[in-house]
Amino acid sequence: MMCLRGILLVATLGLVHGVFVDYENRNLLSVSTASIPDDVTILNLQRNQISSVPAHSFSRCPELADLNMSYNRITFVDKDAFTGTVIAILKIKFNDLTAVPDLSAIKATLTFLSVHSNKVTDIDNMMFFDNLEILYAGDNNISTFDSNLFAEMSKIEIIGLANNAIASLDVLLSAHPNHIVTVYMKDNPALKDCTCYLVNVLQRLDQKLKVLGDCLFDDFTTKLDTLTVESMCSEMRNTIGKH
Repeated sequence: MMCLRGILLVATLGLVHGVFVDYENRNLLSVSTASIPDDVTILNLQRNQISSVPAHSFSRCPELADLNMSYNRITFVDKDAFTGTVIAILKIKFNDLTAVPDLSAIKATLTFLSVHSNKVTDIDNMMFFDNLEILYAGDNNISTFDSNLFAEMSKIEIIGLANNAIASLDVLLSAHPNHIVTVYMKDNPALKDCTCYLVNVLQRLDQKLKVLGDCLFDDFTTKLDTLTVESMCSEMRNTIGKH
C-alpha cells in the first residue's frame, strides 16, 4: 500500500469509515490514483486545479465511498469516471459544471450529492437515483425541473435549491413525492415577495413538501414557516385598502 504525496490516515469520518487520503490544496492539475492506496475509502481532492475527470479515474479504488472534489475548475466529468467505485458521498461544489454529470455508474450506491455553486441549469438526470437521500444544488442557474423528480427519487429527504432562477412554484404543486421532502428555496424569484397567493400555495404543499426560505413584505424579510393565510391575507387586504 502506497501513499507518496498525500496524508494517509485510518479514520472514522462522518458516515464512512476507513482509509482517508488528503490531497487538498496540492496544485494538482489532473486526477491520478497512482500514489493512492487501493483500499482508500475517503479521498479529499478539494482546492486544486483539476478541470476534468476522465473515464476510469478511480477504477483502482474499489472501496472508495466518499469523494470530495470541491473548489476545483471542473467542467467535464466522464460518465465512467467513477466506474469501479462504491461512492456514496460525492461533493463537487464550487466548480464550473453546467450540468449534473452522468453518475449512472454509482447510481446504486450514491446517497449524498453536492453540486452547489456551479453553473448547473438542469437536475432532471438525477430522477431515477432511488437511493439518493440528499441533493444540494443551490447557487446555480436552475429555472425549473421535472415534477416527477420527487416521486422517482424514492428515498430523497432534502433538496437544496437556494439562490437559483426558479420563478414559479407550479412545478412543486404538481410534484407527488412518496413522503415529505424538505426543499430549500431561499433567494429564488418565486419567493421574492410575500403574497396571499404564495401562502396559499405553501399550505397546499404542506402535506408533501416542506419549503424553507423567506420573502419580503413591506421591506421586511419574513421566514416562510411563520406565514399564515389568516395573517398574511388579511394584511394584504389592509394594505391594499390604504391605497
